[in-house]
Amino acid sequence: MNKSDTKATNQELILKLSDRQLEVVDFILQGKQVKEISSILNLSIGTIRKHISNIHQILKISKTKQLQELFSSKKFTDSNF
Repeated sequence: MNKSDTKATNQELILKLSDRQLEVVDFILQGKQVKEISSILNLSIGTIRKHISNIHQILKISKTKQLQELFSSKKFTDSNF
């Protein structure tokens, strides 16, 4: 698999995220902690953790650092979604 195939695959995976999951990703990329995200979105900490777990599963990653690398390397904006 070459770099263009990887980019396409990553973009396809990102497009599978729900609007709420993308919102959580945005907060994570801003450096917000789970408790802060929970408060902002008026959701339980458990719900935010579940969203994060689902995001990791959909994107086939295991660490938040990978999430940050994936999004920062692509320079994604809301218009990409």
